[in-house]
Amino acid sequence: MVVAAAGAAGYLLTQHSAAKARTAQLPDKVISVQSVGLVTLTAGPHGAVPTQLQQTSAGLRFAAVPAADLVVGHPMWTADEMAGGAYTFIYIPDGRCLGVAGRGSHATIALQRCDLGAAQRWQRVGSQVTVSKHVYGAYRSMVSKLCLSHPDGPPSGQVALGGCRALPPGQELISFWWSL
Repeated sequence: MVVAAAGAAGYLLTQHSAAKARTAQLPDKVISVQSVGLVTLTAGPHGAVPTQLQQTSAGLRFAAVPAADLVVGHPMWTADEMAGGAYTFIYIPDGRCLGVAGRGSHATIALQRCDLGAAQRWQRVGSQVTVSKHVYGAYRSMVSKLCLSHPDGPPSGQVALGGCRALPPGQELISFWWSL
């Protein structure tokens, strides 16, 4: 009986170690940290309007950047570039990370307690575009494989996950404004 128990324990430990080795570990080393505004351009009645991702009483939204902040800025995020090239976005006012909850068509964006997991990692994908000296790119969730997006623009400023395109039409283009 002792031999059988020892054999079973050995088997379980070996299987657990093998399963752990097969699971890809994400790098946890931070390469760079910048305080930024996560800004997108939203179509307005008089042209493109810069809107910044922020937490509101209605949840995460892209809100218009006040005219006084356009030059000086008001960074609300840190963009932490991790080893391996992905980013983690941390909301400065409360220290939570931008992450994805759920899977597939049920995936949503939320602020979460930071754990540096795949649900909180964002990869820059596709082409970049420069508009008025600001570089815009699309950021794809490592979990959902969908990009941070603003599908409906003002007045709601909805933030969502959308299909990543090689050349985004604008709904998935995000820039790091006021990088410090």
